[in-house]
Amino acid sequence: MKHQVQIIHDIPCSDPIGNLEAVARTVLEFENASPGEMSIVLTSDVTIRDLNRRFAQIDQATDVLSFNDGSLDPETDRIYFGDITIALPIAQQQAVQANHSLAAELALLTIHGTLHLLGYNHQEEDERKRMWEIQAKILEKFGFSFNPSEYEV
Repeated sequence: MKHQVQIIHDIPCSDPIGNLEAVARTVLEFENASPGEMSIVLTSDVTIRDLNRRFAQIDQATDVLSFNDGSLDPETDRIYFGDITIALPIAQQQAVQANHSLAAELALLTIHGTLHLLGYNHQEEDERKRMWEIQAKILEKFGFSFNPSEYEV
């Protein structure tokens, strides 16, 4: 398999989370990423707040953080893209607020985080527009819709 994705839960999840591995692999394929690996960690809002404080100097919880790596495994010539950390309680709240399923919210956050691992950013309007277009296209492949005017990541 060209792209490997590991899902890690450090908190229980009773709701269906969807196939986040397939979502992340779809982003990597859509972007013609080199063969590689990444991890998605589903965690608490307390843990993500601590990570946000330690690594971004922002003392508040957030929905998703991306930690780029980009190192190459010399034995396999595969890139380790990095890790995405998603606060499951925040994703659950956002799904309710947006009136869609948790699986749809987690797919959006997975796509968003994976694009960050691939170097995308949304600081500038043109970057943001491109990133949101890609998110919408990939969500559509999984049967989810995305209205960028209703959602700010």
